[in-house]
Amino acid sequence: MKQQVRILIVDDEPIIREVLQVAFEEQGWQVMKADTGEDALRRLEDSEFEVLVIDKNLPGMSGVDFIRHVRRRDRIVRILLITAYGSVESAVETLNLGIDAYLEKPFPNVYDVGRSVRVALGRFDDRWLSDLAPGALGDASQAPAVVTGGRNLTIVVGAPDERIRTWIAQHLERRDSVETYATADEVLAAVRRRAPDLLILEAVFTSPDTTELIALVRRAAPRVACVVVSETLPLGTIRALIDLQVQALIDTKVDSDKLRRQIGELIGRLRTATGS
Repeated sequence: MKQQVRILIVDDEPIIREVLQVAFEEQGWQVMKADTGEDALRRLEDSEFEVLVIDKNLPGMSGVDFIRHVRRRDRIVRILLITAYGSVESAVETLNLGIDAYLEKPFPNVYDVGRSVRVALGRFDDRWLSDLAPGALGDASQAPAVVTGGRNLTIVVGAPDERIRTWIAQHLERRDSVETYATADEVLAAVRRRAPDLLILEAVFTSPDTTELIALVRRAAPRVACVVVSETLPLGTIRALIDLQVQALIDTKVDSDKLRRQIGELIGRLRTATGS
């Protein structure tokens, strides 16, 4: 018998908790509620949940800090962030922490949140890095630049700008097979020939744009890890990248050492992931 889905709603607004509870229970899901991050952490000690729906602006511990705490020990649980005050900064940070959706209040239709939950639950269970000790790319300043063990990887780099392709390739290890391409058609053809372990894309593709290209890649190779590099992106694009389960968004303005640490942590995790 299939186990009932358990959802924890974390929001300091009683009306939001009640409305979401009604919508979720109509789907047959079991719901518990908390009004602070601290209360939610206590509930996580006593119970297991498949989905967490978290408000970003909680009193005391923020929703982002709560997600960071959860992701240190659990990369499987599905996490949906809800906020009345969306920002590029919080969207980038939570993307790098591995959330499943970034939803803005007020909801045009509360049942859209339920649809987002179903989408998150429908993703394959052995999501990337799920069998590893959890950690956050947002904390990559402490990550090792190189992991000497593990398997060699196949990496595809796509960037219209030759300078960016070279710049990314310089931060990869020679032990891996690295292919670089300038056009979306070349990237897609490479993925279809042989699904890579990692795809790194510059966020400047057009016809199709980068989000459309990633959607096409996902159809051809659903389990490929995907990273996007860019200086700045609008909030709507970042939300789309979260929906597409991009594993990291790396700022091309960061210094070289920080970039090497970010990519090094990501690749180190992929090397030892048995479920990739």
